[in-house]
Amino acid sequence: MIKKQLLPTAIAILALITVWRCKDPLPLDTFDYEDLLVVEATITNELKQQEVKLTRTTSLDTTDIQWENDAEVYVMAGGARYDFTQSESGTYLSDQNFAAKVDTEYQLFINTAGGRSYSSQMVSPPQPATLSKLYAERFVDANGVPGVQILADVEGSPGNPFFRFEYEETYKIRTPYPSPYDFDITNYEVDSTGSISYDVETMANAGQETICYSTKYSTGINLGNATALDQDKLARKPILFIPADSPKIQQQYSVLAQVYAQSQASYTFYKNLEELGSNDDYLSQKQPGFIAGNIVSLENSNEKVLGFFDVSLKTEKRIFFNYEDFGFTEPPYFYECFLAKLDYNDNTTRDKDPNEREEIYQYLAYGGYTIFKRKFGPNINTFELASPRCSDCNSFSSNKKPEFWED
Repeated sequence: MIKKQLLPTAIAILALITVWRCKDPLPLDTFDYEDLLVVEATITNELKQQEVKLTRTTSLDTTDIQWENDAEVYVMAGGARYDFTQSESGTYLSDQNFAAKVDTEYQLFINTAGGRSYSSQMVSPPQPATLSKLYAERFVDANGVPGVQILADVEGSPGNPFFRFEYEETYKIRTPYPSPYDFDITNYEVDSTGSISYDVETMANAGQETICYSTKYSTGINLGNATALDQDKLARKPILFIPADSPKIQQQYSVLAQVYAQSQASYTFYKNLEELGSNDDYLSQKQPGFIAGNIVSLENSNEKVLGFFDVSLKTEKRIFFNYEDFGFTEPPYFYECFLAKLDYNDNTTRDKDPNEREEIYQYLAYGGYTIFKRKFGPNINTFELASPRCSDCNSFSSNKKPEFWED
């Protein structure tokens, strides 16, 4: 399953590419812009609702996504039929959970609301690969940037040396200026001179989110094959690189590497996409050419369809680490933090500095700032305020701890 939305915008030049063998050249024949169906569909061995995404190409002068809605989508497998129902624009989920199995052939069928019908070739998944080792090493990239390189050792089944790699990275976030207070602003008044007054009632901040977790998914195409080695093993395959100053590794970081065993046809399709210079949205219509996949029109043999129906068995492995494990200095926080120390009793600009009472109100009422510290007593009413992303990580992340997380 591709984990990011397509950004279908345009295909300026269409190139019909034959995908018989991975060593085939990429002949480019140009065509005028055409309205094409775009299909994203990978059935995996995860027992879940499988997903199919449908869009259409759009012209160069628009960035709008043209979803293919209200289609009939189903997969036939070993005599069984799995129907898909649209869950949101262009996205179809199987009505029941199912998982791909070896020695079973799968075929995708699509009937659009406009009366067009499509099907894929019959696809049978290869045996799953073995992700024998996932590890992180201190590394300096080609630009001289120090960091951590994630590497994988993988082994395919006999005769299946083709792999595609994805990953999910999850990292812990700890806010540098957690606020112990929640607050209410009451009794706000403006007198005839324009001077304001109000009360700030503070209470224990039981909902303060000082620990959060964010998850990001890989983009682009990361392929590997062991054909040059005349074996089915691939060692020290780079998965991703994390700079030493990345905030992601400031606390604790986890990466889940995923390897898909691929057929030669599937590998060739993605390899041709990669060689055409496809961007991160690797079925985006901004790519410089059209690549023939394994999906065809049932009425018009000349109609082109962009996409590939893939059935692939996935293997995955997870590791944890942080910057200390590699002797790096502590990385900075995700955002620059702004702190303001202000005096409520300063209610004038005649001292040639801002009206701090007014500033406190603006920060708290409209700026999203939190109260980091407060001193309150006879003739004392001062506030230390912190910018929202530096005190409450729920403003840009999630306080829900993943089930797999290990502290």
